[in-house]
Amino acid sequence: SSRADRWLSYDTVKIVRVENWVLGALHYCLMLTILAYVLGYSIFWERGYQATSPVIGTVSVKIKGSGVQQQVNNTVWDAIDIVYPSLEDSAAFITTNAILTPGQTRGFWDSGLSCGNCTAGTLTEYGVLTGKCLNNDTTCEVDGWGPLEVEPTNLNMTTISGLNNMTLFIRSNAFFSSFGVRKDNIGNELGPLNFMTLASLLDQAKLDYWDVAEKGCIIVALVQWECDFDPWSSDCNPKFQFYRIDDPDKSFSSGFNYRYATSYRE
Repeated sequence: SSRADRWLSYDTVKIVRVENWVLGALHYCLMLTILAYVLGYSIFWERGYQATSPVIGTVSVKIKGSGVQQQVNNTVWDAIDIVYPSLEDSAAFITTNAILTPGQTRGFWDSGLSCGNCTAGTLTEYGVLTGKCLNNDTTCEVDGWGPLEVEPTNLNMTTISGLNNMTLFIRSNAFFSSFGVRKDNIGNELGPLNFMTLASLLDQAKLDYWDVAEKGCIIVALVQWECDFDPWSSDCNPKFQFYRIDDPDKSFSSGFNYRYATSYRE
């Protein structure tokens, strides 16, 4: 053959016809199995024909109810007192224990610090040392807010009881940006999709109120939206899961707490 024949040559497939019904049946069974897997399982059952979308969402919580500090003059706390601050970004703080220091004013107070080093102008957690010693030269005087906070020896003495029955209205909004679809769990009424008690939330996190009331805890809520927008599919709603994420066995600074002040003038 010429060089041109070799350069411009091509291959063809040789077809062999097998006239054996057993092998033929096996061949077509394998073809049908592959076709059923691709069409029935991968595309239809596993929704292989569907596209996916990222979800942008927010969660807000409205809390109602009240509690009592029984060992602190039966002080009543309503939702405005208990939920502080009243508005947070995708979070809520519920007060379960409160150490109050009422009637503080600016002035000169006993800091309780040893008089061994009362250098004037020294900054402390209580204020500024004046350089004077009090109580027969045993403690330092401080310029700041007083009387100073006194932490009780037993935190159980200041816990707030009755909060198990507080109600939480949890609103979740989701936006599926690729499809332009907006969803929420509000509906037309309160129900298990958006309404629960504090006791129910703690139970889902495998906690009891009195296990966390003294020192507090940090609970994270996972909100899962899995929606199918096929015309024949039912409406979707979020699934909530609650977990405690702080370490309850930590010996130092366990739980969760913070300080805040309410100031006023007479």
